[in-house]
Amino acid sequence: MTADTNNTKGSGDGGTTRTGAHNMNENEVVRQQKAYLQIGLIVGQVNRVELELNELIVEYFVKEERANDFSKEVIYSDKLSLHSKLKIAIFIMAQLNVTVDKKALEEWKSYRNMVAHGILGYNKKTAKSELLYNGKSHVLDSTFKGFGTTHDIMIAMIEKARKEARR
Repeated sequence: MTADTNNTKGSGDGGTTRTGAHNMNENEVVRQQKAYLQIGLIVGQVNRVELELNELIVEYFVKEERANDFSKEVIYSDKLSLHSKLKIAIFIMAQLNVTVDKKALEEWKSYRNMVAHGILGYNKKTAKSELLYNGKSHVLDSTFKGFGTTHDIMIAMIEKARKEARR
C-alpha cells in the first residue's frame, strides 16, 4: 500500500490521522477500509432520506405537469437548505395529520451532519476508526449504533406522508 502524503493530525485526542494508509500495518488498513464502507452505507441511507423529503415536498405542492420543473428549478438546485426542506416537510406532515417523530428527526439530522461534514480518520492509540466532527472524535461503531433504527423511522414517516399526499 502506498503512503498518503497528506497525512495530518485531526482535532481529536492527537492520535487520530485524517488519512488512511500512512504508516499503517495491514490490519489497520483493513479496519480503515471497513470504516470507509460503513460511512459509505450511512451516506447512502442519509441521501435516501433527503431524496424522499424532496419528493414529499414536490408531491404535496405541485401538480403533475409542473413537478419536473419544480424539482429541477427549486428542490435540486440548492435553493433550499436541508433545514428549510425539513421545516417544509414538518409543515406538510402536520397538514396531512402524520405524526412527526421529533426525536428521530433530530437524531437523523445529527447523523447526517456528521457524515456530511465530518472527516474519517483512524486512531492508532485505540485502533479504531473515528469520524472527526465539530472538534471531537466519534468512534464509528458506538456513534452510529442507533442509526439503522433512526433511518427506518424517518423512511416510514416520510413514506406515510407521501402516501397521504397522493390521495
